[in-house]
Amino acid sequence: MTGQVISINIAVAEGAQVLELPVATLITEQGIDGDRYCAPASPPNLNQISLVESEVIESFAAEAGVDMQPREVRRNIVTRDISLNDLVGKKFCLGNVEAIGTELAEPCKGIAEILIAKYRLEYLTAKDIVASLLHRGGLYARVLRGGSVRPGDPINVLPPA
Repeated sequence: MTGQVISINIAVAEGAQVLELPVATLITEQGIDGDRYCAPASPPNLNQISLVESEVIESFAAEAGVDMQPREVRRNIVTRDISLNDLVGKKFCLGNVEAIGTELAEPCKGIAEILIAKYRLEYLTAKDIVASLLHRGGLYARVLRGGSVRPGDPINVLPPA
């Protein structure tokens, strides 16, 4: 199974604007350098980075009738051509970075409310959006070996050890 990194996004603080990066440094057992969640922890945080499929974003945007940017769902890494749900418990590489999927990143009410306000989706409730994206909200992962990641880098699932 092979996919591709489409974009890399960070927010430096809670509620801050999401910034799209041309290249990101992922730090072993911490996350993306500069992201608000990147920090050493003992024991390590298991949800150091978040990923989402571009196909899910595009499908939601088409259903809602909006022109949505991938960073607006506030996930760190937007992917294409890979089923993230299949990566829970599996090791994979984003370019030269090694990670392991820890759990599904389910959609939250907060993101739904941001989308409703921005796109004036008064005909939808936060509950509607969360329900429509349930089990399609992405993946949390832990960084096992840091390095650099760029849009266009391949995503490769590693064989079981």
